[in-house]
Amino acid sequence: MHSDPDSPLVDFFSDIIEDAITHILKHEDAQVFQDWFMQAVRKHDAQPDIRPLASAMGRAIWNATPLPGNDFRPMC
Repeated sequence: MHSDPDSPLVDFFSDIIEDAITHILKHEDAQVFQDWFMQAVRKHDAQPDIRPLASAMGRAIWNATPLPGNDFRPMC
């Protein structure tokens, strides 16, 4: 199965990564971020079957983002 690079969902995830990093740096709270991320996914009208992937993607973004409060290292 190949994804369509012009898909609205691909565009959404590309756009949300920048917003996600901004949100993480502003709040530095994993649960606050994950709640915000999943709300953004629901606002995009994502089908329920994409939500587990979105949740995993949110955790991956959180785990990879260096935090100012942790000497610019990821929490993991």
